[in-house]
Amino acid sequence: MNINNQDKALDETLTLSATAYGPPSVISEKTQKSVTSSVVVLNLRQKCHKYEKMIKEKDSEINSLKASTKSTRLQELEIMAETYYEEIKRLTDLLENQNSVLIPPRVSTPLHGKSEREGELEDKVEDLEQKVKQLEMNNSTLKKMLLKHETKIRSEQGLTASINNLKKEKSTDCDSALIPLL
Repeated sequence: MNINNQDKALDETLTLSATAYGPPSVISEKTQKSVTSSVVVLNLRQKCHKYEKMIKEKDSEINSLKASTKSTRLQELEIMAETYYEEIKRLTDLLENQNSVLIPPRVSTPLHGKSEREGELEDKVEDLEQKVKQLEMNNSTLKKMLLKHETKIRSEQGLTASINNLKKEKSTDCDSALIPLL
């Protein structure tokens, strides 16, 4: 603000000094140069102020355009978001309709010729079949374990029989050795 006040004071002084000297014929040459330079400075300052004002107007216009552009872009984004939401909703509905057509409901209906009771029985049969498979697997595992155990028992029995045979042979050898001595 000080600069503007000083500019105004200088402008007033220059204006007063130019009018105070009277017509140019009376004014001395030195004064005339001073007045001419003062008028030039005054004109330049006026042009400068005029251009500054124009710059401020253009800046405000640019800022309003920027704000307008931002609001326009924001509106475009809002419209796009709304459009995407509607498209998602449409596709979800379409997908649900296709799934209902392609995959019939699990509940048996009279159109299929089955009642709910038959559906429940089928489920129980499936469960029982799975349990039978599991029991068959357990049975085969137990059979393998039993065969290993029987093999082990047989080998132990074979060893026991071999030991008994050796004992018999030893005792017969001892008996035969004692008989000639008698």
